[in-house]
Amino acid sequence: MIGRARAHLARIEQWIRNRGALFWAISLPVGSIALLFAASQVAHDRGQSVGWYTGFGQWLGALGSFTAAGVALWIALDGQRRDKQQRESDLLRQAGLVHVSVERVEQRQAAGRVGKCAAIVIKNYRPGRIFCIDLTQFLHRGKPAPPAAQISNGCDTFPTTTRWNPSREWTTNQLALKSDDMLALYLRGELSNPVHFENKGKPDFFVAVRYTDEDGHRWEIDTTGNVRRL
Repeated sequence: MIGRARAHLARIEQWIRNRGALFWAISLPVGSIALLFAASQVAHDRGQSVGWYTGFGQWLGALGSFTAAGVALWIALDGQRRDKQQRESDLLRQAGLVHVSVERVEQRQAAGRVGKCAAIVIKNYRPGRIFCIDLTQFLHRGKPAPPAAQISNGCDTFPTTTRWNPSREWTTNQLALKSDDMLALYLRGELSNPVHFENKGKPDFFVAVRYTDEDGHRWEIDTTGNVRRL
């Protein structure tokens, strides 16, 4: 019996919670006015004075008007908040269309393409271009990798024909990556060893990259798929 009573009370409590603040903000004043009207009618039918009911009803009516104004303001602000959240969600989704990874890709030479080389690869699937691309974090097996100048073997974009001299340092902050283009930042030395790309379950590299979109928003993405607005 006690268990049934508790279950019934739990259902009532859940029902009350599911109604939300807006429901109760409207229902309570309306219910109070209806109850007051019924009580005044009973008092009138019995020949009793309804002055108290009238005064209280006026006060309650003013309270209802104030509540209605508050509810209208809450609805307007809530709508603006939801619109802002939707816009932020759309921006975040688009920002995630830029992918960064460390993999083996072909490196273009003057005599044509050669075998695959290790590279930090940035792919732009956004509908617009991205700018000011910066490598902000590069970990190899959990430890910081050497500075870019020591591991750089040039950079290149595909399929765009623009080609960077492999002997130059990375100058990605001066680069605009078009939609559906890929940027390869080639690695050299021990970091280019193919053995680092054999373990698919636990990658040897972690990379974080920042870029700016066409609307001027600055983003940070990494190889785990995280996206953050700066």
